[in-house]
Amino acid sequence: MEQGKVAQVSKTPNPKHPQLQSTISQQSNQSVQNASSRTPAQSAVLRLMSQYQAVRNENEALKAQLEAACATVEQHTMLIQQQRDYMEQQQAWSAQQSSEIIKLTTQREAANMEVEILQGIVREHEQQQQRL
Repeated sequence: MEQGKVAQVSKTPNPKHPQLQSTISQQSNQSVQNASSRTPAQSAVLRLMSQYQAVRNENEALKAQLEAACATVEQHTMLIQQQRDYMEQQQAWSAQQSSEIIKLTTQREAANMEVEILQGIVREHEQQQQRL
């Protein structure tokens, strides 16, 4: 039964309920005023409640830090994936460009051969014309 009361009193107040915050503040002020009339056991319980609340607050702060760290890791993971995707696109583009260069080089070589053949035909034709 006492544990239930400790847990109930030590809950973090909801900032959306200012009246609750005011009530807790009043109770805290009354506790300070009544400090001289407390028994050692009551003082020990209040110290434990205070320590418990401090640990809860620290845990909440650590939880917030952990969530922020997780968000950062997720963001970095996303950036790494984007970089991988970009690298894959660059490799695909590079392969396409290499293929296009090979194709154009082959076409140029074929065109050069045709030019040489046509130049040979023209020379033969000119030589025949000179003989006539």
